[in-house]
Amino acid sequence: MEVHCNPAAAELRPWRLVDLARTCAAQSRLATSKDVAQVLWRLATDYLERAAKLEGRRPDIGDPPALLR
Repeated sequence: MEVHCNPAAAELRPWRLVDLARTCAAQSRLATSKDVAQVLWRLATDYLERAAKLEGRRPDIGDPPALLR
């Protein structure tokens, strides 16, 4: 499954990227499909890394979903 980055998201402020990362992470934990959980977790970590580059620190988004452990 391929994930495309939203070009408009490139202009987001770090706190919005962290919010997106946490939302994707939370949704990945609720997913019942391993494929869906994997895509959502990848989105979460992508947003997290982008936020970390802008903020200079790595915000906490919690643990990966059980389906991916």
